[in-house]
Amino acid sequence: KTVWRYMDLPKFLDLITSKELFFANCASFSDKYEGEIPVRNQEGIKKRFMEDFGLPEKEAHNRMLRQVEATRRFKEFTLVNCWSGDRNESYALWKIYLGNSTSGVAIKTNAKGLEKALAVNNLDIYMGMVSYKDFITEEPNQFNVLTRKSLHYKYEEELRLFILNQMEFDENNKPVATYPY
Repeated sequence: KTVWRYMDLPKFLDLITSKELFFANCASFSDKYEGEIPVRNQEGIKKRFMEDFGLPEKEAHNRMLRQVEATRRFKEFTLVNCWSGDRNESYALWKIYLGNSTSGVAIKTNAKGLEKALAVNNLDIYMGMVSYKDFITEEPNQFNVLTRKSLHYKYEEELRLFILNQMEFDENNKPVATYPY
């Protein structure tokens, strides 16, 4: 599968000189619902607490809220690096990632090549294609919550790399890191 990574020239130069791939904090994304349990799944979680554990509705609702909040807090410790899994180059992604810059680079590789490049550092970096829907068909977990986005973002065809439970912090006390490739 072909994958693309679009970036402006300064970011590309930083990548090749540092030989480190930047992973952004999931909590910093502009889509506040990204990496969270979808609203459409929350009622199902509450129902499961009532049916499977025999909890009264109020207690089931409170447990569902705690699960949603725990998932929200988990975003603070999750780092993500995004690639496009579209077969073809994307004009829309050029515009988004280059902004007003007039020069940039698109790295074109494949998922196996990307996986091989990342394997040299012996870190637990997970890889998964993002699904674009407003709910999760199975029980929400760390992986499927992080690989689901609203249908509005379908044009991205995103292949997502992510690191769980990251504990390095930047100057604003937000988890962030770069990793050798």
